[in-house]
Amino acid sequence: VIWTCSPLLRLSVTTSVCSFIAQGIAFVALPFYFHDVLGASAVTTGLMLTPWAVMTAIMAPIAGSLADRYSAGILGGVGLSILAGGFVLLALLPADPAMPDVLWRVAVCGFGFGFFQSPNNRAIVTSAPRERSGGASPRPASQDQPAARQPPRSRRPVSTARCRQEYRPNSDRPTTRRSAP
Repeated sequence: VIWTCSPLLRLSVTTSVCSFIAQGIAFVALPFYFHDVLGASAVTTGLMLTPWAVMTAIMAPIAGSLADRYSAGILGGVGLSILAGGFVLLALLPADPAMPDVLWRVAVCGFGFGFFQSPNNRAIVTSAPRERSGGASPRPASQDQPAARQPPRSRRPVSTARCRQEYRPNSDRPTTRRSAP
């Protein structure tokens, strides 16, 4: 059980869960705010959230490389502080904000989230006991699905008409072989 492991692992997992919940709440609430309160179209609403993803994609690898040289706790704390600051900045938006006012605040949130995520993931993996590190990996839940565990080539659907069963003469176990396309 993960909760019987090191305090650093518990803290890292709990912080990760809380930060993803905060991001999820923002991703649910902000589109309604942009559309219903600010009067943005559906396309504009989506584009107003884009800086978050872009900054996360830019900052995560940078923070990951920094986590190899500096404390993951300090880097993660800086990232969470920036994310919290971005949330405060979004909450303090003026009543009728200009587009750039919204975009840079959303970008600050993405910057902070990206700067937190990689060092925290590193802390999770490195603080887990070696024999449990695979189970403690901060992978997305979608990877628990059977299709995600298969190699990429085998993810495409297989037609039953193109597969056939063969029996080996000295074996009672069938083997499945794919016919040529």
